[in-house]
Amino acid sequence: RKQLMKNCKPVLRVFAGVLTFACIATAVDAPKLSFKFTTINVKGSRETDTYAINNDGVIVGTYVDSSGTLHGLKLVGGKAINIDDPKATGGTYCYGINSSGVIVGAYGTSSGGSQGFLYQGGKFTDIGPAGSTYSEAEGINDKGEIVGDYIDSSGVQVGFLWKVEKRKKYKTLYRPGSVFTVAKGINNSGLITILWGNMSGNSEAALYNGKKYIPINVPGAVDSVPLKIDTAGDIVYIWVDSSGSAHGAL
Repeated sequence: RKQLMKNCKPVLRVFAGVLTFACIATAVDAPKLSFKFTTINVKGSRETDTYAINNDGVIVGTYVDSSGTLHGLKLVGGKAINIDDPKATGGTYCYGINSSGVIVGAYGTSSGGSQGFLYQGGKFTDIGPAGSTYSEAEGINDKGEIVGDYIDSSGVQVGFLWKVEKRKKYKTLYRPGSVFTVAKGINNSGLITILWGNMSGNSEAALYNGKKYIPINVPGAVDSVPLKIDTAGDIVYIWVDSSGSAHGAL
């Protein structure tokens, strides 16, 4: 299960990057909307992926430089700034940013695993419950509430919620009956987008409101992958149709 998720993540990340900045293609039964698409490439890079944007237009993501090294990326007014965790041996991924410019993400470890991090005030702090063998910080809201996922000591992949200011213990997020649970995004109201796997091997979407997991699958989709959620409650998705083609949705 862990290997499957690991293999799928590069593809999902590329789609997630496109969806985050370029807005969204229309979903099944959704009204027809028009968007202007802008291509973003760090000069001289082999690949550039964007994952999140805040209210000031600051974008975060990753890029691969000309030598093949992967860097965390912050784009401010078109200027690329490296965000590289000093502990990283397998690259740094910036997955979320809030209105205060606080960034969350993950970096590759020497063991081939992943460690979540918080970047605030020029300082990196590891994020992840004690005893976890793998962690990623996926999203952060303006209150400093962080969501992500980790693999516990028993090998189960579950989501988490952690509050920066209160420094309280991690709250585990697990959709009952799921093979895996991942928390992808959180808005200022505390609504959390959840990606979970069912027993048939498909991905489903849910919205966690602090009490229950509400189904929010894209209509007609074989797989629904929810990503970020904004203050208004709008959610961006990747979804896969019956022919295996992937699409974006809002």
